[in-house]
Amino acid sequence: MTEKIRKVLSFPSRVPPKADYQRVKSSYSVREIKQLFGLSERTVRRWTESGIIQGTPAADAADFTYDFQALTLFRRVREMRSQGLTIKQIEAELQGQLSLFRPVGGQVARLLTPFEEALMLHEQGDVKAAEFYGEAISEGDNVAEAYCNLGIIDLDRGNSIGALDNFTQSLKHDPRHVEAHYNLGNLYYDAGDFPLARLHYEATTISLWSITV
Repeated sequence: MTEKIRKVLSFPSRVPPKADYQRVKSSYSVREIKQLFGLSERTVRRWTESGIIQGTPAADAADFTYDFQALTLFRRVREMRSQGLTIKQIEAELQGQLSLFRPVGGQVARLLTPFEEALMLHEQGDVKAAEFYGEAISEGDNVAEAYCNLGIIDLDRGNSIGALDNFTQSLKHDPRHVEAHYNLGNLYYDAGDFPLARLHYEATTISLWSITV
């Protein structure tokens, strides 16, 4: 993602043949978590190894992957950092949440939320994903993420206007949403509106690097 940003910010340049749009995914690597939330890889791994945040060992034994539930915790970390909490205070807060929701016997039985169901269907290429994203929005379940991914579905259908509206709605619910800013930057860039493209790409870099640990 960052290489793409650096390339586009070196205006003027030719519009790429196919923009690299980003959707909210169901799993992320340590490196992606670092890029999205400005956390050091050392901190991410330490929290994982201590059980503060749940990660799944990747094929590379030195790495982990994180599901959307873990991503929600990382978003909470970013909010706490923006409120001025120290790393120790954040760790104490996360430990408190962990003790409240720690699974009994190592297993948790729960139904998927509408957004989680939509993510699963989206990654399977199922057209019903859009319906579940809409349900998630109606229920207030990860609204910004749902709008962002609806925008990706619109793009896949060739509906740029719908995508523009959904990415904009995503930002209304989360003004710092990285993927929504990045995707709007791509849309405006492809349309030749370089000032607006630059605005959203710069907002992406600010969201990525303004809070570091």
